[in-house]
Amino acid sequence: MDHIKKVYDKKICIPDNLKPHIENRKIIYFDIETTGLNPEFSKIILLGASYVENNKYIVEQFFADRLDEEELILKDFIKVLERFDMVVTYNGKNFDVPFVNKRIEKYSIGYSIMHEHLDLICHIRPNKQILGLTSCSLKSVEKYLNIRRNDTIDGGESINLYYQYLRTGDSTIKEKILLHNFEDVYNLPDIVKVFNNIEYRDYNRKITPKQRAFLSYLIRKHKYLLKRDIDLLTKEEASKLIDFILNGKDCDHEVYLEKMQ
Repeated sequence: MDHIKKVYDKKICIPDNLKPHIENRKIIYFDIETTGLNPEFSKIILLGASYVENNKYIVEQFFADRLDEEELILKDFIKVLERFDMVVTYNGKNFDVPFVNKRIEKYSIGYSIMHEHLDLICHIRPNKQILGLTSCSLKSVEKYLNIRRNDTIDGGESINLYYQYLRTGDSTIKEKILLHNFEDVYNLPDIVKVFNNIEYRDYNRKITPKQRAFLSYLIRKHKYLLKRDIDLLTKEEASKLIDFILNGKDCDHEVYLEKMQ
């Protein structure tokens, strides 16, 4: 296994509307590269993590020079992860965290990522139109934020390249894979700057599918126009609007609703 650690003077700037939620947390950013999408059969070949420590920005990468080194990668990553209480990822709730936890379980390591989790795509996707994005891919968001990359591959390509590396031992192939993962994780704190252009919402409390369906029905039936994207409403906001429409209980409804003529 190859463990690479680099230290930078990069300053991390947290947008004002996000500070109350993460400013005093011990944050680690991370991203993984795997041999496939199914954690039952696929393996982690590279794990990158970044964090601020002693006013320095540190990036660590754990690379499997052989397929049987996954357990070593996980154990070394856990040693770093244990120092933090919050993870920040891009699509990590759907992929990175459950994948890592499944592979940890396979080796009976006795650990699970249970940290508070800020998954940036969960905030970007509902605001896609506001941001003028045609895609919510990481590279699209980086382009929107004028973040420049040097790597030329994507995650899918890294799988094929990794198997080429195993066959040939070609260090230039390894460097391509490392660069791709490095830029993913190095840039994650810069993706956080998207909160300068969108409102922070706790999407753990977002409107439920049942609330969405019922509120949509009530709005149509009672001939209201909803001034906000329904998918950006929280559970509490949806409940108050439903209560207003059904029972007339005021909830500053004019902020959300407009009566059709």
